[in-house]
Amino acid sequence: TIVRISETPLYVVENEISRFYDKCHGNNISPSVRFASDSREDRVRFAKKTRQICNDDMSGMRQIYDKNHMIISIDTEKAYEKVWFKEGSPLEVYTHRQAEALAKHLPDVIVHHAMTYGNPSVADVLAELKSQGVGKLLVIPLYPQYAGSSTGAALDKVFQELLLQRNQMSVRTVSRYYDDAAYIQAMKQHIEAYWAQNGRGEKLMLSFHGIPQKHHDDGDPYPDECHHTAKLLAQALGLSEQEYIVSFQSQFGKSQWIKPSTQALFDQLPKQGTTKLDVFCPGFLADCLETMEEIAIMGREQFHAAGGKEYRYIPCLNDSANWIAALAQLSRANLQGWI
Repeated sequence: TIVRISETPLYVVENEISRFYDKCHGNNISPSVRFASDSREDRVRFAKKTRQICNDDMSGMRQIYDKNHMIISIDTEKAYEKVWFKEGSPLEVYTHRQAEALAKHLPDVIVHHAMTYGNPSVADVLAELKSQGVGKLLVIPLYPQYAGSSTGAALDKVFQELLLQRNQMSVRTVSRYYDDAAYIQAMKQHIEAYWAQNGRGEKLMLSFHGIPQKHHDDGDPYPDECHHTAKLLAQALGLSEQEYIVSFQSQFGKSQWIKPSTQALFDQLPKQGTTKLDVFCPGFLADCLETMEEIAIMGREQFHAAGGKEYRYIPCLNDSANWIAALAQLSRANLQGWI
C-alpha cells in the first residue's frame, strides 16, 4: 500500500502573523485550514507543534504582529481569486489528479494522498487504510529535495500518527529523489514541450523554495540538493552555465535566507542584459499560490518593471503523463518485495 503525502507549500491563512509562519517554515496547508482564534498565542502554539519553527524568527514575527495586528500586507484572499479553479484550489485539484493517475499505474496498490495540515488529513487517511486491513505503508513526500522543514516535518506527522497505533504498519519512506533519473527526464520533456509551443527566452531560471541560511548551516542539505537537481536538468536540456540560473523564492522575516533570491534577480537580470526570461520551479510538483501568483503573476510584473521584455512561467509538472510515469517508477522501486 502506498500513501502519497502532499507537501507542496500553499498559504491560505488569514492574517500576516500566520502567513509569516507558513512562509518561513514551509508549512503545507490546504484551503480548508483556518485558525479558530485570531490571537497571537494560538498561532505561536500552532507553530511550536512543528519542527519548522525558527527560534531566531520569533521576535521578528511578534514585531510583525504587534505592528500590523490584523492588517494583511499581502491580501491572501485576493491572491487566491487570481489562481482559483472551478473545482477548488490548484493544490487540491492537482494532488487529487496525481493520486488518481498514479493509481492507474499501480493497480495492485491502494493509493491515497494526504495533507500535513488540512484535508484529507494524515490521521484520517491512515485510519481509513487501517480499517481496510493495510499492513504495509510507503510514504512519498512530494518534495524531491530534502529539507527538515518540509520532508522532515511531513514524515514527522506520519510517525506521530503511527505512534498511536497498537498494531503498527510496516513503513517505508522516500526522503528524497532530487537526482532520480525519471524525475529529471520528466522535467526535461515537460520544459522542451513548453518551449516547442511557446518559444524560449535567453535564460532559464530554476526557482526553488527558500529556507533560512541557519538551517543549512546546521546541516540541512536542501540547497545542495537543489543545485544538484538544477545541474542534472540543465545537462539534460543541453544548457551551458550561462543559460540557466538557480534561485530561491518565498523569503520572509528577519533571518538571512539562502541566496540568490528569486525576487532580487527579477530586478537584477534585466540590468545585466537578460531581457527574455523563462522560469520553472523544479521543487514544486503541483502548482499553488507560490508558483501561480508569486512567480507567474507577481514575478512577471516585477521583471517587466525592471526592464524585462519577455517573461514565460513554465507550469509545474502537475499531473503530466511523464511525471506520473516517473512517480510510478519511483514507487515500484521502493515497493520491491512488497508487490
